[in-house]
Amino acid sequence: MPNPSDNLSETTEASVRKYCEDKSYDMFKPEIGMRFDTCEDAYKFYNMYSWVLGFSIRCGDNYTNTKKIRTNQEYKCQREGKEKAAKFSTTRCGCKAMIRLAICDDSTWYVKAFVDQCLAMTIAIRENLKKTTHRWCKWHVLRRAGEALGHVHKAHKTFAGDFNKLVNHMLTIEEFENGWEHIISKYGLEDNPFMIRAYEVRDKWAKPYFNEVFCARMTSTQRSESANHVLKVYVPSKSSINMFVKQYTKLIDDREKADDEAEKNSSQRSTEVLVGYPIEKHAAEIYTPSVFKLFKIELRKLASYVLERNNGNEEFEVMHVDAVSRDSWCKVRYRIEVNHSVGSYKCECGLFEHFGVICCHIIMLMINKGITTIPDFHIMKRWTNDNLSETIEASVRKYCEDKSYDMFKPEIGMRFDTCEDAYKFYNMYSWVLGFSIRCGDNYTNTKKIRTNQEYKCQREGKEKAAKISTTRCGCKAMIRLAICDDSTWYVKAFVGEHNHQLVESCGEKKHLSSHRHIDGHTKEWIRHLRENNVSLSRVNLVLGSVFGGNVPFSKKTLRTFCSSIASDALKDDVKKTMESFREMISNDPRFVFSVQLDDNDNLKSLMWTSGRSRSLYQYFGDAVTFDTTYDTNIYKMPFGMFVGVNNHFQSVIFAGVLLTNETSIDFKWAFEEFIAMMGGKAPSTILTDQCLAMTIAIRENLKKTTHRWCKWHVLRRAGEALGHVHKAHKTFAGDFNKLVNHMLTIEEFENGWEHIISKYGLEDNPFMIRAYEVRDKWAKPYFKEVFCARMTSTQRSESANHVLKVYVPCKSSINMFVKQYTKLIDDREKADDEAEKNSSQRSTEVLVGYLIEKHAAEIYTPSVFKLFKIELRKSASYVLERNNGNEEFEVMHVDAVSRDSWCKVRYRIEVNHSVGSYKCECGLFEHFGVICCHIIMLMINKGITTIPDFHIMKRWTKFARDGFFWIKP
Repeated sequence: MPNPSDNLSETTEASVRKYCEDKSYDMFKPEIGMRFDTCEDAYKFYNMYSWVLGFSIRCGDNYTNTKKIRTNQEYKCQREGKEKAAKFSTTRCGCKAMIRLAICDDSTWYVKAFVDQCLAMTIAIRENLKKTTHRWCKWHVLRRAGEALGHVHKAHKTFAGDFNKLVNHMLTIEEFENGWEHIISKYGLEDNPFMIRAYEVRDKWAKPYFNEVFCARMTSTQRSESANHVLKVYVPSKSSINMFVKQYTKLIDDREKADDEAEKNSSQRSTEVLVGYPIEKHAAEIYTPSVFKLFKIELRKLASYVLERNNGNEEFEVMHVDAVSRDSWCKVRYRIEVNHSVGSYKCECGLFEHFGVICCHIIMLMINKGITTIPDFHIMKRWTNDNLSETIEASVRKYCEDKSYDMFKPEIGMRFDTCEDAYKFYNMYSWVLGFSIRCGDNYTNTKKIRTNQEYKCQREGKEKAAKISTTRCGCKAMIRLAICDDSTWYVKAFVGEHNHQLVESCGEKKHLSSHRHIDGHTKEWIRHLRENNVSLSRVNLVLGSVFGGNVPFSKKTLRTFCSSIASDALKDDVKKTMESFREMISNDPRFVFSVQLDDNDNLKSLMWTSGRSRSLYQYFGDAVTFDTTYDTNIYKMPFGMFVGVNNHFQSVIFAGVLLTNETSIDFKWAFEEFIAMMGGKAPSTILTDQCLAMTIAIRENLKKTTHRWCKWHVLRRAGEALGHVHKAHKTFAGDFNKLVNHMLTIEEFENGWEHIISKYGLEDNPFMIRAYEVRDKWAKPYFKEVFCARMTSTQRSESANHVLKVYVPCKSSINMFVKQYTKLIDDREKADDEAEKNSSQRSTEVLVGYLIEKHAAEIYTPSVFKLFKIELRKSASYVLERNNGNEEFEVMHVDAVSRDSWCKVRYRIEVNHSVGSYKCECGLFEHFGVICCHIIMLMINKGITTIPDFHIMKRWTKFARDGFFWIKP
């Protein structure tokens, strides 16, 4: 029996240590004899190993003894075994990877057999919270420091102090890096695995790397862990979900009561100042007591700094007064940059950006400069007392005590933080009584500072010349506000009497001018719905369901707000678009865009593409379709997309382009920029509609690219032009469909066309004459030698254009268009990732079981293999008719007699043994990249068990993205 080790955490640590000592070691790799306290611990450990390698596990067999005690347990790879009857596909492939555990006499478990730090949360955050900064808990990273560095602590009494100072008190990256280097050198920790690992991920946990990231003064998950600990006091360890929810709700109720108590204390109690600086008194007024305590800590520190240097009026430097005695690696000077236009102070310690309260260095500078109040820029509202809420609470309490009291009624001397808060309060009063308010006169002093502000009844005054009707009736109701020395406002005068009838019903009140507003949260919600192309009527329905049918504003107000959203989107549209592009470049360094300006420097054309689209083009850019669509933006600029097909037969959008016009010059620019963005490689084939300007541009710019027209565009008028023939002859539709979609050779097409013209008397039909004249541009047999990835129309581009209109509002700004288009690209990339995962994880059932079929199932993606199986089915309809030596063969359809006289029933196949190629006159391989039914039949007949390398087009395989390749072999 192997010697027992301790619990899961120690086993994990041992694995991490081994990895630190030998990077070739697979972290969390199980080993025979490894011990675990419980079977579940072993599962967790093996699951971490499966994450590192990239597979999934599940429970396997287990064995019990005569006492019904489990003695053995297996955990297996998710893909172990095989499905008994899989109709389509399965993830099972008979994988043998597993771990077998056995129980010991002391009820622990050990690894009996084995064949062959969780990142799930990090990946989930990266995928779902893309605009959220992610940092790691410092304690989790350093919790093993005591064990890993215990020997250093015993040998050096100064180590604990130095390490604590480094981890908890360093403010800048420069300071941290110097300190780390100092400690490593001083205590000989160059090869310590723990220190190496902690340093490698320092940007995820070290305090200085947080100085540009707002964390509300948190650097660990201590609050979450504390809440989890308290939760366990409320919730029994083996509670049902129902019981868990009830007890969790009790915890939330208690937290809310504590919050209410803190709010009450904040509003009712005054806080003692430390020194008495005016700026300190201002902080005491605006901050909650808890935050003011932290402000005072910074205030105490300022005594340790002096103003060292003044570089003009916008840059200052402060220095520690005891700089000489400080450690050499500790920072003693801090530079402060001042932006007077916005009233901001930026210190390189980064405390304000991290915490939201100004640092001791900035406080020292402000006091030195005689600044008496904290600038608005540096007052983070989340830390302050909300004076408006206190005023509202007092008014509600008074109403509860005396129902005759008018709720929210202003009173002389009532105080507000800002003039806007006073407006909101008076507006709530006007709602209760049933009138509307508006801004009245305001007064400024000689310094152009507003000192008085009036808000009046909407019906104050009289119109000078009202042509039809007016709401003005000379009402005197009003409120006058005056500013205080501390920049707050108080009620100086109040007139409450009205000379007109007041509105009573809520339905009428919401149509009053000052009450036709939408709250901030609802505005953001509406904006989100509109950005995602939800119509105005549907937005109104959604709001009706949310507010229970009693929407607190009118549909006209909603319509006005939606109009303002559109207007705001149009302001600085191009500038916003460029900012969006810069943000995209910061997230995706391979993102590129190109702009074309006209003679007046106005936007003429715009093209952009992502780094992933550029990469996919290298693999699947051999055949491309291009088509333009309309009504996607308010400027009515046509939008075109370059679309291809990947190895899963999914559409891939390579790039998008907005054009002002559709002239040959515009298309020439578009094609030039597209090729440049894609690394200078032109596609081998491009499909478009019949646009002459597009044809000219392709002929000039894509000289080595084969150009074909979309079959559907050529034939879309067939229904109108040939409708009378369809009505007169029931067989016409079938014959025409067979001719257009199923003819494989030019000879077959020509014979079929002649047959239909003669049979249905269409010799003089203008439509048929025009279609025949340009048959080499659209007819399938003329594509025979042209690789098109099985595309004969621009359907993929048109389908992408159709889907785009689901994402993009029809009159969107360019900036909005780009954002919504990016969402479409993101969704396509997710679908591609899903298909890639399925392709690698699932095996596909074969149709017959030929060895060549099994080979195809191994190399092709499931989507392409389905098409291979279609050809395999067809191969049963052919037999080997003639063998002209060993290099030319002829196959014939088994039912040749019953086929139409103009249908081809014999196909010649030429074999080149030196390169292993098979060339069939149907031309399917050259057109599609997968061998045809005729070649498959011949290979099976000749006993060939694998598809020759010459006929394996990498773009269709599961390994299409391994390395770089270009066009067909």
